Amino acid sequence: MKKPKYTLLKLMIAISAFMFAHACHAQTNNNPSLLDYGNYGVNMNRQQLNRGSFNQGNLHIGSLKIHPSFHEKVMYDDNIYRVSGTHRKMQGQDSITTNTSRENESKESDIINIASPGLRLELPLGERFLYGKIKKLGLNWQSDIRTYMDDNASQNADNHYIVGSVTLEVLKGFDLTLNQNFQHTNTGSGSETDQLHRRNTNSSGIALRMSQIIHSLKKLDIEVAYRNFDQDYSETQLERANRNQDDYSFNLYYTLTPKLSINSKYTYSVIEYDKDRAEAGINTDALSDSHTNTITGGVVWKATAKTTGHFNIGYTDREYEKNVHQGYDSDPSALWDTSDVNSFVMDGGVTTRLPWNTILDINVYRQLREAEFTAKSNSFFSTGGSFTLSNKFRKLNSAFTANYFVTDFKGVNRNDNIISLAFNTSYAITKWSQVEAGYSWRKKDTNIDFDREDEEINQAYFGLGFGL
Repeated sequence: MKKPKYTLLKLMIAISAFMFAHACHAQTNNNPSLLDYGNYGVNMNRQQLNRGSFNQGNLHIGSLKIHPSFHEKVMYDDNIYRVSGTHRKMQGQDSITTNTSRENESKESDIINIASPGLRLELPLGERFLYGKIKKLGLNWQSDIRTYMDDNASQNADNHYIVGSVTLEVLKGFDLTLNQNFQHTNTGSGSETDQLHRRNTNSSGIALRMSQIIHSLKKLDIEVAYRNFDQDYSETQLERANRNQDDYSFNLYYTLTPKLSINSKYTYSVIEYDKDRAEAGINTDALSDSHTNTITGGVVWKATAKTTGHFNIGYTDREYEKNVHQGYDSDPSALWDTSDVNSFVMDGGVTTRLPWNTILDINVYRQLREAEFTAKSNSFFSTGGSFTLSNKFRKLNSAFTANYFVTDFKGVNRNDNIISLAFNTSYAITKWSQVEAGYSWRKKDTNIDFDREDEEINQAYFGLGFGL
């Protein structure tokens, strides 16, 4: 009698996850145990969001593995409003600052309590389900509940992340993957107002990977994929950044040798903003609908048993529907050019295992991004790299990370230089508990004297983590 019960349980879980992956929005990352923290994760230091240390899987129902976790941290932040700290008087409103309640740019510090519950589910299945065979099924929920100790309750926030994916072998050699990524976040202060900005993002994707469909090219894999991204700000004054994006891609993968493979990818993207920005016949923001063609190619290699790497390089071309905008500036009739964008893009990285259980990760990138709240600009290129050195010594895990990147805004003479350093360590008290501590520093310099754009932030935290 037990076997039918377990079979029924698996079927119910599989159907629920399958419907969840269909109904919700997906992320192209096929690993259900990972989270894409997006801009929030970058701003709040991804190293502090390390919740993957507990993988024992002591809780399970049949083949379903249940990984609950809870992290409690106390963090000191010396610049909670993300201001320059120059103490200069703000000169009223400009094209990107709509709040004048703060008379100067004095830094304010606070101690923040961060409670982070989470739950990760894994269900490895090999049985037939409907018309296919489920190869991978997972669901991951994480959250941050942030409470400020001093008189800064306006910054209190709860952020939630849900990632789910399912991979089915619909036919032999044909894998269909559905992915979901939902984020409810409160983006940090420092622009528009001193309040947090509530934002929901949904990303859904479907990809079909076909292996060995050409008998004479058994080492060739082909993948066709579709991804939809939708962003929604709850505040009326930020609605101009609400948008929807569709990505259509075609990928080729070819294995040259057991240690070397090559790939190429073509992506066509369409971005449409929800709101017409014309106000009394005048556009107050440079944002515009666009379509983009991107083609990249690269290699993945395994140099030795201890060293792996990848590198992709390509070209992107974006065309905007509106090439000239009119908006409020020092002169209400000022015009600016939001010309089309075309340049190279790339990403790459090397991971190598050093002596004494030390791992070195080096990554570089150049990506085109939307400039949501930067006056007179539609987009910017973010170019930079990161260096991470991590070590495991018995029960002690530690990591040092350095990041540097430059943002080059198109259509306006603005560049941001951003550098950050972080050190984090954790000690496993038991298999299900650990103590954590860390420090991070971030500095942003802007070449144009916008209000509150330069900033320097120091953060330090101490906490406990529990997980099964």
